[in-house]
Order: sequence, then C-alpha cells, then structure tokens
Amino acid sequence: MSIPNAEGCHICPFHRPTGAGRALLCQRATRRSLRARSIVYDTSTPATSAFIVRSGAVKLCTWDAAGREHLLDLALPGVVLGCEGVFGGPHGATAVALVSTTLCVLQAEDLVHALDDDPQLARKMAAHLHAALLRAREHVVLLGLTGAPARIARHLADRIEPHPEGATVRRVLTLAEVGARTAMSAETVCRVMAEFEATGILRADAKVIHILDEDRLLKLARK
Repeated sequence: MSIPNAEGCHICPFHRPTGAGRALLCQRATRRSLRARSIVYDTSTPATSAFIVRSGAVKLCTWDAAGREHLLDLALPGVVLGCEGVFGGPHGATAVALVSTTLCVLQAEDLVHALDDDPQLARKMAAHLHAALLRAREHVVLLGLTGAPARIARHLADRIEPHPEGATVRRVLTLAEVGARTAMSAETVCRVMAEFEATGILRADAKVIHILDEDRLLKLARK
C-alpha cells in the first residue's frame, strides 16, 4: 500500500515531496505495523530497505561475546533506520520495536534513485546522518561520565519532549535496557531513578517520566 499524504507524514524527514524523486519515493513506500518487541531487522537481514518511524519507538542494539546487550540508539518518530542498504553494506545492529510501532518502508534502490535525482533530498539525508553521528558522539560522552547519577541524568536530558504540563520523557525502555544504554545494572538504574524522584527532580508514572526540575537534571547531566 502506498502512503502519499497519509496522516503522520509531517514527521517524516522527506515530508512534502516537491521533486520527482521524492514524489516517486513516497508513492512506492509501504507501511508496516509491528507489535511490541517485534524485530524490524537484525545483522543477518539483507539491507534492502530503509525505514522511517511513523509512530512508536525502536531500539538499535547489539550483543557482546558474553551475551550482554548494548543499546546503541533509540529511534522515535521521524528517525530513518537501516540506511546501510543505501551504501551497500549489511545492517550493523538489530532493530526492535519497543512498543506498537508503525514504519514506512523504503526500498533501498528507490531511495538511491531519489537521492541521485533530487539534491534537496540528498541534503536532507545528509542532515539526518549527521544527526545520527551527533547522537553517537553524545553516547560516547555519556559513557565517559563517571557517576551513575550523571549518566542517568544525561540519558533523560537527551530524551526530553515538550508537554503542556512540562517536560516529559516517554518510558519505552525497561530498566535493564536503560542499563544497557548507560553501561550499568538495572538495580543501579532503579536506585538512581528512586533518588531523583525522592529529591524532586522527577516523577515517574507507568508510561511517562515527568521532569519536575529540569535545571537540576541538566546540571547533573553536565557533571
């Protein structure tokens, strides 16, 4: 099913195609719906498609020789995944839907043709890849922070979203997954989150973390 002008396209980095390449890309795109914890792709999957997150959330992860998970990135609506196929390489990580998720599926061949045809689209793709590199650099910085409170604060600060009632962070990761992202145990993550809540920095609900004192959180994240 092609999805031009579909609801949710405003979050797509290729929104409102004006060039022939982008128009064709949108016409040939299909939609894929996934249940929570479904695999989008893994390192054994041929990289023949790219994916745009329309709704939900996807984690990118890998495992070391000891079987420990390392969470590399968190893709929210508007993020493009699986671009390795555009450059002829295999998928470098496993992508897993964390919640019910809807994706736009772009065939790598169509995307390559669209990038060749449309310089504006190519610039948008370059900007998207640059943003991914910045997120990777921020992750390296996070792992270099010495204290557990600083790592958790940085993890939360990087995911703050505006909300009518104040800054929030969606709870799409388990404690173990936050630990995999910040290189600490789930028990340590739980303890630090409890400390933040007890000291009035945040309030955690089942699905959302409400940031009550953003200034203090950001100060901790810079330590």
